[in-house]
Amino acid sequence: MHSLEKILPQKPPMILLSRVVEHDLKERTLIAEVDISPESVFFDYEIKGIPCYIGLEYMAQTVGCLLGIENQKPPAIELVLGTRNFEFSIQKFSVNYTYRISIKEQFVMEEMSSFNGEISNDQNVICARGDIKVYYRNDLNELLRQENG
Repeated sequence: MHSLEKILPQKPPMILLSRVVEHDLKERTLIAEVDISPESVFFDYEIKGIPCYIGLEYMAQTVGCLLGIENQKPPAIELVLGTRNFEFSIQKFSVNYTYRISIKEQFVMEEMSSFNGEISNDQNVICARGDIKVYYRNDLNELLRQENG
């Protein structure tokens, strides 16, 4: 089992995922889960859940987990460049439910990758899906040297 604190660049309380379930570095896939509770970051008591758009961050952190496991450390920088075809079939992530986030890398070009992601509930119903593009660097000092000439 992987410690999220050791593979993600975020620090608590901004680590939103609950656990990594499985991964395959050769196939460039990872599955993580998030347990929704009133103690969850971004929990909205008015809607009794977490707004659906936070699913984009769930997917981004799942990508971060794959990169962190691959490099045996969190990426120094991981930026979401954009998303495409992002769809939700729910209005919120409901309290006392566990959601499964699956990502698969579609292509990579140097330090930029595109992933297809899906979020499903405990009945395997897809609640959200879309493509996410990320930029990542494992060496922040090298990036700063390049920026400063």
